[in-house]
Amino acid sequence: MNYIDKLKNSALESGNIVCMGLDPVLGAMSNAGSFDEMASYLKKLIESISKSGLKPAAFKPNIGYYAVFDSPYEGNFQGSLLLRDIILELRDLF
Repeated sequence: MNYIDKLKNSALESGNIVCMGLDPVLGAMSNAGSFDEMASYLKKLIESISKSGLKPAAFKPNIGYYAVFDSPYEGNFQGSLLLRDIILELRDLF
């Protein structure tokens, strides 16, 4: 099944065409003054959506917003690891 067919099926299953962007910007998120607070906020947001019974047709975490927190030369991949965790959480809950 190609990507367009997956989107069409998801829209039919969820009954909507909402695409939830998950693009963290540290300074723009309420109560998120640090990376860890931002990560916690995103995870709580996803859990809240799941518990409320809402189901967007798609989620769209943009890799660039996560990669900005990486420092590859220093061996720091916290942004990429957070993106992985977010995707795994979405797979588990939706």
